[in-house]
Amino acid sequence: MRLMLRAGLIGLVLVASGLFIAHRLQGFAWAQAGQDLRVLSAGQIGLALLAVATAFVAVAGQERAALACLALPVARGAGAAMAAAAVSQTAGFGPVVGAIVRRRLLPDLTMAQSFAVSACMTVGFFGGIGLLALAAAALVPGMPHQGWAQGALALAVVAVLGWSGLRRPNLLVLGRFLGWLTVDLTALALALWLVLPDAPAFWVLWPVFLVALGVGIASGSPGGVGPFEAAMLALVPGHAEGLVAGIIAFRVLAYLMPALCGAVWALRGAGSEVAAAVPGEMRHMALMGLRALPSEAQLIRQGALTLLCDPEPVWLSGRLNHTRVGLGPVLSGGGAAALAVLERMARVEGRVPMAYKVDARMAAVARTRGYAVVRMAREAVLDPQQFTQGGPDKARLRRKLAHARKAGVVVGAECLDPIEAEAVVTDWTAVHGRERGFSMGRWQAEYVAGQRVIAARSAAGVLLAFVSFHASEADWTLDLVRFRPGTPDGTTYAMLACALDLARAEGVVRLSLAAVPEPGFGLPGPLGHLIARVMDRRLGLGQFKAAFAPKWQVRYAAAPGPLALAVGGVEVALAVLWPVKLDRRPRLVLLRGGKAAKAAPVDRAA
Repeated sequence: MRLMLRAGLIGLVLVASGLFIAHRLQGFAWAQAGQDLRVLSAGQIGLALLAVATAFVAVAGQERAALACLALPVARGAGAAMAAAAVSQTAGFGPVVGAIVRRRLLPDLTMAQSFAVSACMTVGFFGGIGLLALAAAALVPGMPHQGWAQGALALAVVAVLGWSGLRRPNLLVLGRFLGWLTVDLTALALALWLVLPDAPAFWVLWPVFLVALGVGIASGSPGGVGPFEAAMLALVPGHAEGLVAGIIAFRVLAYLMPALCGAVWALRGAGSEVAAAVPGEMRHMALMGLRALPSEAQLIRQGALTLLCDPEPVWLSGRLNHTRVGLGPVLSGGGAAALAVLERMARVEGRVPMAYKVDARMAAVARTRGYAVVRMAREAVLDPQQFTQGGPDKARLRRKLAHARKAGVVVGAECLDPIEAEAVVTDWTAVHGRERGFSMGRWQAEYVAGQRVIAARSAAGVLLAFVSFHASEADWTLDLVRFRPGTPDGTTYAMLACALDLARAEGVVRLSLAAVPEPGFGLPGPLGHLIARVMDRRLGLGQFKAAFAPKWQVRYAAAPGPLALAVGGVEVALAVLWPVKLDRRPRLVLLRGGKAAKAAPVDRAA
């Protein structure tokens, strides 16, 4: 029924367009139109063909933006994009025909993915052409009601910027798509203008062409035939014979010839354009699979981060709206190779690469590639095999431990009862606000069950606090620190001292107390000092960790330019403060080339 209604509506539109065209062409001199066609010069035709070719190159750029919006790992495929556009725009039922042609030429895409690309292209086209038509009405001199058009354009731009700042497509992808769409439509309008006898000024024809093309394609008729011609005859001044001759030439050059070339390419080039290899992602792994990696890689078990793989795990990574983040130490390979993998992934997704919380060696590699680099934190690192509580630099630690002993606090490693731990977390969040996310762990019973946990209890056995560590074969990293209000002074120090003893017994050579933000996050001037004072008063992290006299290692953030670094920094901060919802059903999923393999839930007992 839906198809019948659609076909009936298209039929009505065609009949109405035909009646209008017949009325407009009363007394039409076909001989004059034929003469106007014959006088077209080879130069006009050649330039028009060049404009049409430019338009189809721009279509390929739009499709790359659509692929990035959908995060589909196809780095090549310009020929498939142009063939799909050429055939579908002439045959009608554009999204369906385009999806079939694209799937034939890009076998690495599934049919569902190809339809998704077609849908993205269609929505983007109509939204973009509407925005461009509004811009033409607002900015081209002499257009009627320009005041209203300018106000509407401003509202539309604000709405688009607000939406893209929070959801897909991001502003980078949207800007790419609109830029290529502008080139596409401008080139097509230029092709028509070049073959149009007695054509008006191009800036007069361009907005009319946008409206006519949008009406024609929205009608659903093949190539917009009927409504496009009716709109052009209604809106373009001048004699009808010259306009009809120009439209006929335009149809042949911009529709018929590309459709024939695209059909031949689709028939003979099946499967000829293979998607380029791009990095894959590991989203969840069983705990044993992470033991050989640096401990911080276990953050992927909460779902906000992944492991970039090429094909082995290369880097802990997160995907934000405009930024692809490489987080922490490189897992395998050199810094330059890891940064290249991050850049490839970001390019395919239409994002900006950013290295976050990396060491000095990685920061130096980033500088050699032209990145802007800033000191953003210091990580407190201890060697459990060499750590002792003696020495004047640990006097504060000894006092805190004495306070905890005097209060009867008992600490030790244990498997937490989720109900008890949940009560501690609830009390903690009531005082400290929501839990942080992204590069910081959050309470989740299954998540903490895979960590090393040190708990503190009162003399009566009541759970007062606990800390958890990511633990690998060689290193531990502090993750969660949760305690009830009124917990005796020195309790957290006692839990960390216990963790150091356990790590020493297990032969661990590196224990990280995690990072402390650089004063002012590296910002100069009064603003940096103000932020530093606020952060120190709120968290007290530096003073707390300094009691263990750790070795402070500087951590850096880097991105391709100051603007990219600022955008990435803001997005990371927002992701930490307002994290995504926790994945409550951990699964083992391996993404390779954008295709996800189904797997059973991770065995929690394992």
